[in-house]
Amino acid sequence: MNYVQLAIPFFILAMLLEFVFGVVRKRQTYRLNDTVNSLQMGVLSRLVGVLRLGFSAVVFTWVMSLFGVTQWSAEHWWQWALAFIGYDFCYYWKHRFGHQWRLMWASHAAHHQSEEYNLSTALRQTGTDYIGFVFYLPMYLLGTPVEVIVSVGSLNLVYQFWVHTRHINKMGVLDRLIVTPSNHRVHHAQNEIYIDRRKVELRAIRPNIIRLRAENPEGAVIIQADKASQTGLLVEAMDQIRLAGVLEISI
Repeated sequence: MNYVQLAIPFFILAMLLEFVFGVVRKRQTYRLNDTVNSLQMGVLSRLVGVLRLGFSAVVFTWVMSLFGVTQWSAEHWWQWALAFIGYDFCYYWKHRFGHQWRLMWASHAAHHQSEEYNLSTALRQTGTDYIGFVFYLPMYLLGTPVEVIVSVGSLNLVYQFWVHTRHINKMGVLDRLIVTPSNHRVHHAQNEIYIDRRKVELRAIRPNIIRLRAENPEGAVIIQADKASQTGLLVEAMDQIRLAGVLEISI
């Protein structure tokens, strides 16, 4: 099931509520031209996505037949949970290289070109992501059913919607564990202290207990993106926080 289609009415309602909230609090984060542009790009990305889905389906079907992959049956909740985590891991690498490879950045940059940061920014998606689907090939080779991949992928995308807001401040321990509005604002910031500072470098692998340390992003100015930063949903810790146990990362 594609949960994005079901969530669209709630997206619209949430944007209206955020706009009204900004008026009441006298902290408006919407501008007409910026918002219209974001919504137009969101509509275009959905239309182009149909063509991209057809092309990727042909590729995945050919690869699966080539290796004789048999899809497993998703009968238990833990299979869905593992698929969700696996999809997010694949998304992390897609997003990471989307900020590091010029070809992919040329596509992903569209999401970071908004001069405002609000819920409509989440809908500012590219319509030229023609190679990103290859990062999910491992899931197909492992026999993950298509309906499972579509479902967990759409849930991943729906989750990313709410973190694009300036009206939710730090959320305590959650900022250290998952993507929140607070830490995701850093990903979109262009403050000098954040530019290029968030590039991940893997230095050492240690079998120690993972320790997490988050940045303090409340002063982040949201205009454009730090091209060197990356993000995921569950595994965004590899970008937004330090893993001093299994992975020692320089931020």
